[in-house]
Amino acid sequence: NQSIIDSEGHVVNTWADIVNRANLGMEVMHERNAHNFPLDLAAGEAAPVAVAAPAING
Repeated sequence: NQSIIDSEGHVVNTWADIVNRANLGMEVMHERNAHNFPLDLAAGEAAPVAVAAPAING
C-alpha cells in the first residue's frame, strides 16, 4: 500500500510509506507521550531503507 505511483505504475516511495512499514503510522501523535516518538523508532528492529543510490543518466 504505497502513497504514490507514477504514470508507468512504478511505486514512488515516500517517508509516509517508510513510517507505515515500520508499523508506527501517525497514531503515535495521538498518544500522551508523543514526545517519545524518536525513542519508539529506536526501540524497533533495524531495517535497511536504501541499499544503493539510483544511477543518474544525463
